[in-house]
Amino acid sequence: MNPDQKLKIDRLISSLDCSDAIQCQKARRQLVRMGNVAVPSLIAAASNGALNRQLEAMRALGAIGGSDAIEALITHFGDGDPGMRWAASDALFKIGEQALVPVLKALIANGQSSPFREAVHHLLIDTATGSDPRGSILEPVIASLEEPEADLAAPVAAKVALDKLRAFRQNSPVT
Repeated sequence: MNPDQKLKIDRLISSLDCSDAIQCQKARRQLVRMGNVAVPSLIAAASNGALNRQLEAMRALGAIGGSDAIEALITHFGDGDPGMRWAASDALFKIGEQALVPVLKALIANGQSSPFREAVHHLLIDTATGSDPRGSILEPVIASLEEPEADLAAPVAAKVALDKLRAFRQNSPVT
């Protein structure tokens, strides 16, 4: 990244703190258009600063996507603020299928955390709706997250779903 890009990104990140929703959205859209070069700064902004900055940064990460954005958003599943967890979940939903495997892997590792499970549940409920064939793979994970002993059941269900998703991908025709 050249110094001019860095300066522009820093200014746009600062603009995410504004009280004018239209100006915040305009700054976010410009960051999204910049793409991957803005991701490191957006990751930092999603974890620090005013709430609006964090939420707008998460929305931008969801629009840009990519493995770094996905991993950063997943870290917010353990956030103490339910609004932050929901924003991370919504951003991951926007990324789509690319986020499913990392989320399931993270659920296997973090299934003891109730806030983490709630965020995964929110994401999977949104993802499993509709006619997507992955919905049937995700349904047992959703059910396990609703069980009284979800801390034990969800990681096991996530592992099974992960294996089924991998098999589904291998058997799906490439378009």
